Order: sequence, then structure tokens, then C-alpha cells
Amino acid sequence: MSDIPHVPVPPMRDRRTGPARILAILILLVAAYGIALPVVPLGIRLLAPPVRDFEVTAAARLPDGRLRLMATVEKRHCVFVALRFAWRGDGDEVWRVGYKAADQPPGTDTDRPPGIQSLGPWTIPAPPSDSAKTLHIAVRHRCGPFAVVTPLAILDPPEAPSTPPPP
Repeated sequence: MSDIPHVPVPPMRDRRTGPARILAILILLVAAYGIALPVVPLGIRLLAPPVRDFEVTAAARLPDGRLRLMATVEKRHCVFVALRFAWRGDGDEVWRVGYKAADQPPGTDTDRPPGIQSLGPWTIPAPPSDSAKTLHIAVRHRCGPFAVVTPLAILDPPEAPSTPPPP
């Protein structure tokens, strides 16, 4: 025979299991979710938006400076979370403001079924500053685990009605 001594070789360890492989898989899953978190809502908003065809049907400035709006929209899918109004100024100034809705009785579900919806009237506070020029409206929906914010409109509100000077 041969003069080379036989040395036993230890069996190869299965590389498909083990803590390092499980940890690597978990890291890849977390990274994929981290990438999907901002990308998927953008895709939903562009390809299958929760709402579409938003149209302001009435806008009036009240004597005290508040704004009253009514609108229509086609709600498609997803669950309504919030409606956002923000006044924007000449520079980077932004003032988020609340609103009062006459079409939503207190204590009722704010989500609506899919279809054409009449919204409002909403009463929005007066601009907080003279530099506030435009009103930005956006809506937030929950589509599965993702929050989707859809910009609806940018309005240049009508001027407040002038009051006649006292006699």
C-alpha cells in the first residue's frame, strides 16, 4: 500500500444553519423592511392612491377670517386616519392648523366606504400671520401596515368680505 498515513477528516459543518446564518437573515429582513417602509407608500400613492379626484366645491372666507370649505373626492380603499391643513408663508414658514367638521357627528367612525364622497363643510382657522398665503390640504390613510399621505390641494383662499365703514 502507500506510505501515507490515513488522517481522519472531521465532517463538514452544515453552513445552512447556525446562529450566524439566522442573524444574517434577520438583518436582511430588517433592511428590506426599512427600504420598503418609505418606498411602498410612495408606490401606493402613485399607482393606486387611496383617494383621487379631489375638488373643492365651495370656498368662502368668513368675516372673522376663518375659511369654510366643501369638497368632493373619490375614496378608493385604505382606512382614513387624519386630515391635515397647513398655512404656508412666503419663506419656509408653516403653520399646521386644526379644523371643525360639520359633517362628522361626535363619536362616530371617521372612515367612509369607497365611492364618491361629499366632504365638509370644514371651518379652518384664519391665517395665523399676514405672511401665510396658501392653504395646503393633505389626507393620511393606513393601507395595510403603511401610512400613506396624499396631498389633495394647494389653495389661494378668497379674501375676507369687506365690512362697510361705519357711518
